[in-house]
Amino acid sequence: MSDPEPIGNEVQAQAARLAERQQSRPRPQAKPSPVLPDASAMFKKIKQAADEAWWVDTVPRKYQGADVENFEPVVRDGLVRWADRAESGVNLLIFGPVGTGKTHAAFAAARQMFERGAYFARWPEYRLKAGLDYRDPEGARLVRDEVCCTRLLVLDDLGAHKPNDWWVGEVFGIVEHRWEDDLPTIVTTNLDPPHLAEAIGERTYSRLTAAPAVAVRLSGNDRRMA
Repeated sequence: MSDPEPIGNEVQAQAARLAERQQSRPRPQAKPSPVLPDASAMFKKIKQAADEAWWVDTVPRKYQGADVENFEPVVRDGLVRWADRAESGVNLLIFGPVGTGKTHAAFAAARQMFERGAYFARWPEYRLKAGLDYRDPEGARLVRDEVCCTRLLVLDDLGAHKPNDWWVGEVFGIVEHRWEDDLPTIVTTNLDPPHLAEAIGERTYSRLTAAPAVAVRLSGNDRRMA
């Protein structure tokens, strides 16, 4: 009678047969890793689309193509010089007769800041007057919050209407707040500097024109009549 085969030898034999079968099986091909989109590029495209939608919704159609290159060199240089310093609270004052392109120039200047990431608010004087109506305290508070705190404010046609003490006080409060917080303001006006100072008050005018404010003067005939 022969001796039984040791158990260890049987285990080794089974392991060898299992390894042989595994080696003979075809190995599945590894699938390539999925190519994930560049998150930063996607975010940039989304932001660009959102910014352009904001511009279209905010800016009147007539001024959506406003660009500093639309103006003669002396005006263009002033608008560019202002934009390079606006982040430190430098104001821009655009003077000129009716129809010479002041609002167009204001939007061209604002576009430079917008392209650097600064949203802005535009308040023509008539709208500002209505928005600050003391008979609607809550509405007036919301308007003050917007025009005082927006990163860039465009006050269009400042001084176009006959002022009163209440109005002068409201405008001073807005300009004072922005001046203290180094928030830039663009002002367009039909008035020359002495008459603007008289219309809005010396204190307000002093803060709007505080150095190193940039002033641009437009001239020529009324383009709307051409």
